[in-house]
Amino acid sequence: MFPLVLVLVLLFMLFLTPGFVLIIALIVTLAFIVILALTPHPHPCPCSNVGAISSLTLPDDLHEEGTAMDAESPEAETFDAERAGALDLVVTWYSIASGLGKPTLPTSKCAHEATQLPQTVDQPEKVARSVVTHSAAYVAAAVQQLRALEHLVGPDLVLVGWTVTRTLVEHCSRVIWLLDPDATPTGRLARWYMELITSAQMMRLSAKTMRDKASASEAKALREKVLGDARRTFPDIALFENVKDLDEWSVGGEPNAGLGHAVRLLGNLISTHGLYDVLSGFTHPSIFRLQKQTVSVAHDGYDYKSYYAEPDVVRWQFAVSCTSIYLAAHTILDYLDLDTTPLEEWADRHPDLLSWTKMTAEP
Repeated sequence: MFPLVLVLVLLFMLFLTPGFVLIIALIVTLAFIVILALTPHPHPCPCSNVGAISSLTLPDDLHEEGTAMDAESPEAETFDAERAGALDLVVTWYSIASGLGKPTLPTSKCAHEATQLPQTVDQPEKVARSVVTHSAAYVAAAVQQLRALEHLVGPDLVLVGWTVTRTLVEHCSRVIWLLDPDATPTGRLARWYMELITSAQMMRLSAKTMRDKASASEAKALREKVLGDARRTFPDIALFENVKDLDEWSVGGEPNAGLGHAVRLLGNLISTHGLYDVLSGFTHPSIFRLQKQTVSVAHDGYDYKSYYAEPDVVRWQFAVSCTSIYLAAHTILDYLDLDTTPLEEWADRHPDLLSWTKMTAEP
């Protein structure tokens, strides 16, 4: 009501036209602007604590007693030790990666398995080394994701850590499966072919859905090239048509490992059982998962909800991410019979990042 009265008064004064009236009108207008600027509004103030982001008002019936939604926001944490350990691991990987292009050592398992591959395999030494090259590409991608996780620590993007951690773990788990020391040389060859065929086929299926004919044709050509090579050793290989068939697919009697199976293999190595289920639970839409990551903020008589990451959850994400990269990189070095000292020295500098996952259960 007050703004409407003020506007009417100003309009009336403008009709009087004397100069001093216009001056008074300007003064009144400026005063009105100042009053509006100083008047409090029922909007939540941004929280500086780790975990608080844009406010989200939830219906009262979703409020649970005894959950994180009722907790008081703790002091902000910077996670300096975890961030330093992550960046140190990034540098360590770069030093390792620079030596992966050297010729294969004759004492390595890679060189030994090349001599045991079926005679139908063309250039067995190159094929055996290609498995390592593709595994290293997965670790390099995981290292990029670890850098992203380190950058995301703060009060603004507290839910994204789950997504980055899951993607990182999935990349590392492929290495654990491909270079599994218990796999036979022929079994590893089958796993490698399945990995390549899956990559090309998924690209093709996606391109077809998007009606991108050029990309679909390119992916099909890649797939057919791999299938042609694979069928020299595994003539009865069949191609899966749907994503749901991946878990039942096999080549040469070697079963394929879908994302869930491979992540569970990695989880067993780091004593974190149910790793895939935990990461899936926090990255798929879930009202109750969001509730567990929400706190209440009272402001001007309103009850606002803000997302929040428990400090132990952030530490768990860093620990799982670093441990996954450590194990995947270690697996590559073991297969090539290369020096693992850089990784061991990193582990000695940051023991908590390796032991944390074993001390905690589901976040």
